Amino acid sequence: MKTKKLCLLSVFLLLVSFARAEVLGSSVYGYSIDFPEGFFLQEATQDNTGFHLTHSFLPAETVIRIYKQSQYGNSQEALSDTLTKLSGRGDFSQVDWLNRDCTIADFVINPAQDGTLFKGWAVSSDLPLDKGYIVLLAYSPLGNKDDLDQSMHQFLISVIDSLMFTTQRGSYFNPGPVTTFSFPRTTPSGNISEDFSQESPEGSPETFPQNKEAVTLSINGTEVHTAIYPQDIEAQEFVIEREFAVLNLYAGTDLAISAWTRYYNQIYRCSFASLEEASFAIFARLREKDSVKNAENKDLALAQELLTWTQNFTYKRDTQSTDFSSPTAVLAGKTFSDCDSRSLLLAILLHQMNYKTLMFLSPVHQHAMLGIAIDAPGAKMAVNNTNYLVGETTAPVAIGLIAKDISVITDWIPVVFPE
Repeated sequence: MKTKKLCLLSVFLLLVSFARAEVLGSSVYGYSIDFPEGFFLQEATQDNTGFHLTHSFLPAETVIRIYKQSQYGNSQEALSDTLTKLSGRGDFSQVDWLNRDCTIADFVINPAQDGTLFKGWAVSSDLPLDKGYIVLLAYSPLGNKDDLDQSMHQFLISVIDSLMFTTQRGSYFNPGPVTTFSFPRTTPSGNISEDFSQESPEGSPETFPQNKEAVTLSINGTEVHTAIYPQDIEAQEFVIEREFAVLNLYAGTDLAISAWTRYYNQIYRCSFASLEEASFAIFARLREKDSVKNAENKDLALAQELLTWTQNFTYKRDTQSTDFSSPTAVLAGKTFSDCDSRSLLLAILLHQMNYKTLMFLSPVHQHAMLGIAIDAPGAKMAVNNTNYLVGETTAPVAIGLIAKDISVITDWIPVVFPE
């Protein structure tokens, strides 16, 4: 980032009423789906248990079906019967996801029974509160090909991996079923480790299971001992690459900005739970630091400690790839970072410390900043009636300072995350 003249803009306000338009679901059955942009409703059953959606410019369709609990014995039966009704077949896998009865599958269907084949991906799960089963299909026509293009596979997987439950809030902060299946927190033998034989760093009373990795952070001279699951980094990289492929499908369209915000929401969701242990350890150490404990505004002081820490990370951009790093890898010092990687990392860590956070993006300046709701002077943007101080992660400045040449209000877009 270039050296820029910084100024304090205390009346820097952007008034936005923000909601993701493509997050669709049912309060009756307790599910929501963060669809990629561009789907529209083609048809629906009168009782709202069946929906067929098609995409406005991509060869993609989705079907949602809700079944009564008594209709099937498990999620695989519900999915298998749905595919059978569409003259299809699938390859099924059980998933240990959110302690639910969950099945995923890749499939081929011939719904018109005329030889026109569609290939796709599906997820089926029991619904919370015994509301029944949900089946979500996403598919595309094969045409004369034996398989779909890789980008279409990524797109369809993104659809089914975006299933969440409104009555099970943890689903908004954990990876989706496909990512969970692909990158379980297990040992090489396939079993979740119960052997707490790896010693933690000297000076820390904790021990970690074999499939966790001890990490020591140095936050402005304060050591923090924590641990990560290496599998979480792989899962995040999988989602980053997948969602970048999805994002590229919207290049040059009117939906590009909305697709961009969804891109960050998908990474946020996949990364959140993996940083909880680190967030707890960081908070416990920093709140006892004199600069925080003795501060007049302790919330501001603690947030500034974290912002200063990230400002000292090694800055690097990779314009030949996704140009985004796994938040867990950035935390552990395993990779480079730039403005959006750091801003997302801080948004997660501070959210877990009960701060209200979001990200601000600027397509004009190709830049990102943290937004944090703290009662303190400085440059603010107002989103959904809440004022957020800006946090610049790539220059050594205090919360609330922003470079004058990037301070035009309309250049910034809020990326709002679940609360």
